Amino acid sequence: MKPSMLLKCAVVFATLLAAAEARAGSTAVPGDSVQASRIVEDALSWLGVPYVYGGTGPEGFDCSGFIFRVFSDNGIALPRTAGEMRAVGAGIGIEDLLPGDLVFFDNPGHVGLYLGEGEFIHSSSYQGRGVVVTRLDQPNYARRYACSRRVVPASSEDPGCPETAVDTARGLTPGPE
Repeated sequence: MKPSMLLKCAVVFATLLAAAEARAGSTAVPGDSVQASRIVEDALSWLGVPYVYGGTGPEGFDCSGFIFRVFSDNGIALPRTAGEMRAVGAGIGIEDLLPGDLVFFDNPGHVGLYLGEGEFIHSSSYQGRGVVVTRLDQPNYARRYACSRRVVPASSEDPGCPETAVDTARGLTPGPE
């Protein structure tokens, strides 16, 4: 095995081990999602892949190409560009971020995947770094943070759309089709 591949595997293993240890003994919270966990795990497997403008892998990614590929590999169709991705899913505040959420920056149009514990993974063009993990509170990113979107359901159980008072007043009630 090449030393670079060994290092990549060690980093992924250490990251997953730290995440598992952080969760040990804790109960699942409503935001836990098997699908989001798979997406995060898949994203981490690409650590170290170089930045390539317009790239969708496997030899290289740009930021939105990386997110596009990770979600596509996990059965979720997203638009190709960061600008288009901003319109998908539900808008959420930074305080409500869960692993698997998308984070957007004014760069213009940079996107990453939130990992938890204040970190996100993205493909960085800076000095050709490629796929890296960065802290959201790192000054360069904290200053440019724009918004977040939840694309993956926050729970493995999808309750559907709740009935509202407006729906009831209009005679719209959930039922068989």
